[in-house]
Amino acid sequence: TQGEGGLKRVVKKEHADGSVMQSQFDAVGRLKAQTDAAGRTTEYSPDVVTGLITRITTPDGRASAFYYNHHNQLTSATGTDGLE
Repeated sequence: TQGEGGLKRVVKKEHADGSVMQSQFDAVGRLKAQTDAAGRTTEYSPDVVTGLITRITTPDGRASAFYYNHHNQLTSATGTDGLE
């Protein structure tokens, strides 16, 4: 785990089969990236104000985008294929 200001986050998870998942967080504890056992990294882009995930980028560079209203409710999403 890692943490500052009382924040504790699991940064490395080892599974029974020996595979490892690693996570990276920003200074306020929001998930920024996860790397799987094969070394592939998925990136997460949280909104700086709400902390809601607005974009997920897969290891191959394809991105999904998420849109929210002023109540922080998901209103639409665009997948890696560009479709809503």
